[in-house]
Amino acid sequence: MIKSTFFKILVLFLIIIAASGCKKKEPTIKEQLIGSWQAKQKNIYMTLSFHANDTWAYDKRAEGRFSKIMEKLDETVGDWELDEKKKQIKLTVTETKAEGAIEWEKGKNVTFQIIELTKDKLKLKPESGENREYERMSGGTAKEGGEAEKKEEKKEEKKEGGGDGEKKEAKSITIKLKPMVVNLRKDKFEVKNQFLCVAPIVILNDPKITEIHPNILESMLLYFTSLTYNDVKYFNNLKKIKEEILGIMNPYLKGKVVDIDIKSILVTGNKKSIENFLAQQEEEKKEEKGEGEGEKKEGKEKEGKEEKKKSAH
Repeated sequence: MIKSTFFKILVLFLIIIAASGCKKKEPTIKEQLIGSWQAKQKNIYMTLSFHANDTWAYDKRAEGRFSKIMEKLDETVGDWELDEKKKQIKLTVTETKAEGAIEWEKGKNVTFQIIELTKDKLKLKPESGENREYERMSGGTAKEGGEAEKKEEKKEEKKEGGGDGEKKEAKSITIKLKPMVVNLRKDKFEVKNQFLCVAPIVILNDPKITEIHPNILESMLLYFTSLTYNDVKYFNNLKKIKEEILGIMNPYLKGKVVDIDIKSILVTGNKKSIENFLAQQEEEKKEEKGEGEGEKKEGKEKEGKEEKKKSAH
């Protein structure tokens, strides 16, 4: 009887330990904060980044009125501390280029109260002024969403196929996006400005899609501004960048983007080189348009000749 009772208690104890071990550990406030957060006001983009080494960075960029060039307006870096009990963040400014911004004076401490913090949203209350709402910048979350969309699409294709022998061939379509020029994020304050110039080509498996929605283009643009020179200086990193873009686009387009082709890419600190890049893209566009019109003309001439032959008979 004693042995039986002891055995039951032991089994119950092991079950409790196993259950507690299986329970998913909730991330701390600090773990949730680490990363880059962005807010937007009209054509102004403000990015607040918290790093694991207790440093932070803030930059403000303006999107050009007639172009997609993102010009950097302000840049501030420093150290940060978190009071988890009070849910307060204290930012200390060590370096700044934010001219006229009293809030970001060198050596000043700025405290924010965390009003709301989720996986994708951060709401902060400053010591004075209005609350500030930020959204987590695209990256891992979008990629996970893209993978989920791909899995769902595969399931749908299997249902439509009916049998193993039946395979549905989807026609692909390519859309060449307008060239984008962005100011790369700096790892260190003293590093000179570098620009990324890129003209992505989107390959889709749905011929019905003829253009890319502006919201998707904006998300891509924001992703490019989050990159640093080290992220793009090696050719091997291009594969990762393409995967990230796929992860950004597919949640919007339900997994219909099959590939991203980046044939034209330039990293430079020279504005003349940027102008040359944009001019080259414009020339290529004109050539492609000319070739397309030529093909249409040839097609019409061929149809005309065939009609004449038929009427002659």
